[in-house]
Amino acid sequence: MEVRTEFQNEGPPLDPLKDLKDNIINQINQKMAADPKIKTSELKDENQNYKDDIQKATQKNQINGIYNELKADIETKRDKKKLAASFQKLISQAQQARQTDNSSSLAQLLMQIYNYQGDSGLYSQYESEIKQWETYLNQQGANAFKDLKINAINDLLQQEPKVTITELKEKSRDFQRIISQTSDFTKLNQFESRVRDNVFEVRTEKKFSQLLTSAQNAKSEEEKSLVTQQVYK
Repeated sequence: MEVRTEFQNEGPPLDPLKDLKDNIINQINQKMAADPKIKTSELKDENQNYKDDIQKATQKNQINGIYNELKADIETKRDKKKLAASFQKLISQAQQARQTDNSSSLAQLLMQIYNYQGDSGLYSQYESEIKQWETYLNQQGANAFKDLKINAINDLLQQEPKVTITELKEKSRDFQRIISQTSDFTKLNQFESRVRDNVFEVRTEKKFSQLLTSAQNAKSEEEKSLVTQQVYK
């Protein structure tokens, strides 16, 4: 009697996390495709092979950790692109205002452009042109230019998190009087720049302190991961 032996081809074991992995990859792809689009090559080096990293993961918390890190990376890159687009629009409008000798419009646009000084990469690209606009406005009216500088600092102080005058260095606190009494254009700009740096310094410390508090109060690993991403932006 012939005995037949059947061999079952079991193949590779099914991945119990397959659906989760596919869903996470799909979510990431959708986030990257949103406007403005983010290319894989624009992500941090360690995040560019996210598909392979997710497929290799063996635990849910690993997958969620990769997702949270990628989400923060994508949002950071998108925010920078939006910021650059907004800044470029203001620069184009300011160039047009200068070409038409519209000093009032140029002053209003500079008020907004000054808010981008915290992003040195953007601002430095047009810094020389901005200084030319400032020279032009100062020639049109020195007192009006001083008011512009004072108003710009006051506006900067009101941005979140707000910075009070008492939190500034002693000499920076009296910026309104000093700017009003400074007739030398170069010295005025140098002093205003120091005050701005002081405001940015205080604001950075406040932001970092707020993030540390958020990290301490975070209950889940996901919340802690998101806060950590904000700290190292």
